[in-house]
Amino acid sequence: MPKVFISFDYNDINSKKVVDNWIHQNIGADISFSSLEGLSYSSKGEDFVKQILRDKINQSQVVLVLVGDNTHNRPWVDYEVHHAKVMGKRSFGRNYQEQEEPHLKKW
Repeated sequence: MPKVFISFDYNDINSKKVVDNWIHQNIGADISFSSLEGLSYSSKGEDFVKQILRDKINQSQVVLVLVGDNTHNRPWVDYEVHHAKVMGKRSFGRNYQEQEEPHLKKW
């Protein structure tokens, strides 16, 4: 079963849940995602958070970036996309808002 890392702006958690359900029902993939399962690790420091994100991305075969209105401004999403690129992970962007493609050009 493939592992999928889903990178998203936490403000878009409801859209992420819809995608989770679709992936489970149609692909059956194991989902790993960047919200750190709702737990607050920020108090443990940036290096700690980066290590958790790197581990989750490294264990995944595919990275799916949910692109909303403000995703391109989110530093953690930017970090996740950059790390996935460095690790040579297959990455896909999914635009789920009514917006133009230029948001994807940043990455």
